[in-house]
Amino acid sequence: MGADLADCLRGYGVSLYSREMYNDVCDANAEAVNITRTLCRLHPGKYEADVADCLCSYGISLRDAKMYEAACDAKAEAVNITRKLCDLHPSKYEADFADYLGSYAISLYDAKMYEAACDADAEAVGITRELCRLHPARYEAALADRLKSYGNSLRAMKMYEAACVSLAEAINITRALCQLHPGKHDAVLARYLRLYDFLLQIYRATCDSNVEVINTPC
Repeated sequence: MGADLADCLRGYGVSLYSREMYNDVCDANAEAVNITRTLCRLHPGKYEADVADCLCSYGISLRDAKMYEAACDAKAEAVNITRKLCDLHPSKYEADFADYLGSYAISLYDAKMYEAACDADAEAVGITRELCRLHPARYEAALADRLKSYGNSLRAMKMYEAACVSLAEAINITRALCQLHPGKHDAVLARYLRLYDFLLQIYRATCDSNVEVINTPC
């Protein structure tokens, strides 16, 4: 009964989100978290993953309501829970763990905690890279997206060369996907290329303008 109520509350939150009622979405998700947390205390082995998932959804709604520090707190808890689950059952929880780390990094970036955002993004990239090695067709697009996010965090840290390198890899992955699936990834590739050009201009501005500092992704 409690699990069904939590699911209903989250579904209600989704419908409120479409109406841009972000504070109400937060309230619905917070109640879902509390219910699932109670279930987890009674049946920890059964509901830990559900608590993490509810916390991440709550964190996303807090971010939409511009409550960035609270969003970080909720997502950090989701990451910590899933890290433990991943230690016990890596093949089952690695993908979720990478997702939560990526979402956590976004909120850390919003809160101007750029170094922590870089750390979370780097860990998410590492996990997704391994998943991609094992299941390339399933995770290539996710790897490109995480590399792009990592590049943004590196840019915020003024690590422009590393940001360009990360985004160049995202572009090369996405260009290959465009060749395999014409039309499906074109808009994403165009967005990455614009961001890469922007980053490259910033990087070149910090160096000798006569020096070619990094190759354009091929």
